[in-house]
Amino acid sequence: MAALIGDVLSQTGQPLPCADLWLAQPQAQRILQSAQLVLQFGSRLTGKRLLQWQVRCRPEEYWLIDDLPGRLDPAHHPGRRIRASVAQWLALHPAQSSVRWASELVQLADDALAVAATHLVNRFGEAQLAHRLPELLPEKGQLFLGNSLLVRLVDALGQLPIGYPVFSNRGASGIDGLISTAAGVQRATAKPTLALVGDLSALYDINALALLRQCSTSMVLLVVNNNGGQIFSLLPTPEAERQRLYCMPQDVDFSHAAAMFRLNYARPENWNPLAQAVEQGWCHRGATVIELQVPPSDGAESLRYLVQHMALQ
Repeated sequence: MAALIGDVLSQTGQPLPCADLWLAQPQAQRILQSAQLVLQFGSRLTGKRLLQWQVRCRPEEYWLIDDLPGRLDPAHHPGRRIRASVAQWLALHPAQSSVRWASELVQLADDALAVAATHLVNRFGEAQLAHRLPELLPEKGQLFLGNSLLVRLVDALGQLPIGYPVFSNRGASGIDGLISTAAGVQRATAKPTLALVGDLSALYDINALALLRQCSTSMVLLVVNNNGGQIFSLLPTPEAERQRLYCMPQDVDFSHAAAMFRLNYARPENWNPLAQAVEQGWCHRGATVIELQVPPSDGAESLRYLVQHMALQ
């Protein structure tokens, strides 16, 4: 008997969505502490509360299955490190039909998704974008997710389609070269590509907009401009120095950058124009830059509120 918690980058469709919300509930923690065997596929997880549970959990067995060398386990669990392709390992260990373990988690996940939908229905911004992202995905296309706050919001607030291709750069320098990587992914696959990056990420790699002039099919680069590295609004940074030393707001817009490289550009101010701009991007070959200017603390505040709300349920 098993329960599957899917990371946003896992392409599993997150069968228990919004884990970063419902894992804040004591009931969820009690249920998961009874796990006897934990299998982790891939070595880098996204959600904060999933990582916190990973540190605290003490199952009888902990297996990490990944085809990359090296060790990426911040909790330093004693267990088995199995170096193998995840797909090959699963093919050799097919799932067995059984009674669902911890069925209460399904209800917790459904409740978290419903709470997020209710809270975000009239709040246009990066949190609503993360929640409604599946509505913007191109058919038979792919998604490239930037780092920092953005990937965490999609992980916490949304649910992607099962098997939909998702790409990302993760690591200590995770905001470097994101537009270049997204352009490379699009060129290698020749699929319609939706790429989401933050404003600092876009500025770090602004010259890579030149690569988007050579797209073999449609591509939409959606720049979420929250005026700085707003993930630091979630971290215990000193409030008096947060903006100047951590968030580093640049007070820019990207219209001139798009014009410099002769790329289509739009800056919608609510959801319907955003959806229309993205849809127009899929209708022609080449790249479109869409800038979403949002209140700086919108995403961080929404995530903090929803985590606190679920913790009290």
